Amino acid sequence: MNTKTKLFMMAALTLASCTLPTVAAHAGRLGGRRHAQSGDRMQAAMDKLNLSDDQKAKIKPITDKTKQQLKSVKSDSSLTTDEKKAKAREIVMDSFQQIKPILTPQQQEQLMQMVQQAMQKMQQSGKGKGGA
Repeated sequence: MNTKTKLFMMAALTLASCTLPTVAAHAGRLGGRRHAQSGDRMQAAMDKLNLSDDQKAKIKPITDKTKQQLKSVKSDSSLTTDEKKAKAREIVMDSFQQIKPILTPQQQEQLMQMVQQAMQKMQQSGKGKGGA
């Protein structure tokens, strides 16, 4: 695995560990609100990357599937919070692996920067620690 791939994977893992535990931890308590916000943030990130129509067409089914899988994990009452976090991370990592080859190197760099900014913002607000 080359250095850029490792950095991208670390950024994706960090994003998953910062955002998805909050979704899993609040499952049931916030209803669909958190899921909707998550989808809005994903869409906003994709918009900032200035994707071509071809890229949008290739990425949309991936993000749609990811949203549905995360929704299923969130509503699965048989899973503990830790299991939900682990499953959510796995889903997001799979999604990132599918999206990465669709992006240009410049877009991959932009995405990593957005992830880093989101991580900093969440850590400052305390959300990166699994709190609300």
